[in-house]
Amino acid sequence: MQANIELQIDQLNLYGFSKKDVFYIGKAVEEELIKLIEQGGLSEKISTDTFLKSLEGKSFDFTPSSRPETIGKQIAKSIYDSISFKK
Repeated sequence: MQANIELQIDQLNLYGFSKKDVFYIGKAVEEELIKLIEQGGLSEKISTDTFLKSLEGKSFDFTPSSRPETIGKQIAKSIYDSISFKK
């Protein structure tokens, strides 16, 4: 049986990007998080009604020429690693 997971991100702070890029980064974060959770699930430490006031993901590098979709996927991976307690 597949679990029903609701993930709400109230705020994702992205500084130094154009408004257009922020939109595509956010969309890529959402799509990649869905994919990662569907494929890998979440830790049992994340239970019903788990609330995290804030979450700090691991850092990653990108170049100024990186596509917004690529940056979004990296952000999603960092978030996923934090909520699934994977290194």
